[in-house]
Amino acid sequence: GAKRQRGPRTESIPRPLRRRKASVAERPLAAARGAAAPRDPLRELQAVVINLERRPDRMDACAARLQARCQGLRFERFVATDGKAERISTEEVATSWHTARNVVYQRQRAVRKGWDDLDTY
Repeated sequence: GAKRQRGPRTESIPRPLRRRKASVAERPLAAARGAAAPRDPLRELQAVVINLERRPDRMDACAARLQARCQGLRFERFVATDGKAERISTEEVATSWHTARNVVYQRQRAVRKGWDDLDTY
């Protein structure tokens, strides 16, 4: 057949989290057992949303996105310290950090997703 021409490569947009559908082979087995619907793994998690007190619009928008894309995910608001409204002492500020752990998690994600870029980490 003819090959389809693809346009220029665009930035990928993350898809919302989706629930795993039971395979055709699993459906009769689950029905025969009288099993309940599969548990939503997002219900077992709790997220923290960091938000400035002076930006309730951002909190509202974030809550709407979480509700639309991650139904069942519980979250709570953590009020961020506003550097424009109050002075933050140097004792509370990190002046250095180490990002080596980021690479560990990125490699695990690359393996899980089947990406062929492990040599770049």
